[in-house]
Amino acid sequence: MIVLGCHLNILPYQDWVIGIDLTNTIISYDESIYTSALSLGYINPNAPSIRNHKRYHTAFARWRLKWQKVQALAYGKNIQDAAIIDGALAFFAFCREKTIQTYIVEP
Repeated sequence: MIVLGCHLNILPYQDWVIGIDLTNTIISYDESIYTSALSLGYINPNAPSIRNHKRYHTAFARWRLKWQKVQALAYGKNIQDAAIIDGALAFFAFCREKTIQTYIVEP
């Protein structure tokens, strides 16, 4: 396995420090954004869903205030609709087992 062009066995695991972005690395907000936009009446419940937050951002780009309201709901009250990205929990379990320091970062 190669990460950032470096072989993983260069340093002992206990010397590693890894920063992980929360959005779309640990958590997927696609469902949360969909339910938020739906609850605000910004999308038609009978229309096919676009469960990809980047596509929603593009769709709402012309309506900045609406997009901000969707985000506020999605990242707040509707956070329970967000999903953990496949493999994230296994990654953290691996890091814990190898005593790798991990930090969640969100720019």
